[in-house]
Amino acid sequence: MTEQRREQRHWERLAQSDPMWVILTEPGKRGAWNEADFFASGVREISAALSLLRERLGLVPPSGRALDFGCGLGRLTQALAERFDHVDGVDISATMIENASQRNRHGARVAYHVNATDRLSMIPDGTMDLVYSRITLQHIPRQAMKRYIAEFTRVLSPGAVAVFQVLTRARSWSVRLRHRVRDALPRMYRWARDLVTRRARWEMNSISEDEVRQVVQTTGGRVIAVLEDERNGVFDSRWIIVTKPTD
Repeated sequence: MTEQRREQRHWERLAQSDPMWVILTEPGKRGAWNEADFFASGVREISAALSLLRERLGLVPPSGRALDFGCGLGRLTQALAERFDHVDGVDISATMIENASQRNRHGARVAYHVNATDRLSMIPDGTMDLVYSRITLQHIPRQAMKRYIAEFTRVLSPGAVAVFQVLTRARSWSVRLRHRVRDALPRMYRWARDLVTRRARWEMNSISEDEVRQVVQTTGGRVIAVLEDERNGVFDSRWIIVTKPTD
């Protein structure tokens, strides 16, 4: 079984349990998310992200096409569709995508895609004006995470912007040690873990800022800002802002 298929199996089970809380694990919200509040949080998040780009970095992405990577139920996809002409939402879980499609308020301006590979083959080169992803890459095994970051650069149009969040380092030495073992023996580690328990779970994976910069540069992009994100207390978390040069 490939890493992506293994992760898909876990996320399918998570999607069938408490999908809103799985997507946004805020205190006191387990089994208690109100759907209207859940989607309203997406509107606030996208508004804040675009304001940050404009006010802090002087960046205003064109309003053509956007990608929501790790879209889940479409919390951010629907918010993006209020500002962009077309939005693609991509998720590993077919259950998430089915439920997102049922909640779509923007018709053909939104397209949802199930994707269990480490490529974004449904998105042509250089077609996205904004790529956005939060609390998604951290759940993806490291090698696949790198390939997705390369894909973000590939699909960006010249002058467009990618905004994505990654965990850069575990603050606990014991977690760092466990992750080193997992990274050295990924298949054996995950096989042993699944043998111990079949309970659905999500992984937490980190990638260094230097590794992100290398992947982006190798694929023709440019990291123009790395911003601190304090919302993940167990890990150091960063927002990575990437553009693709126009020349």
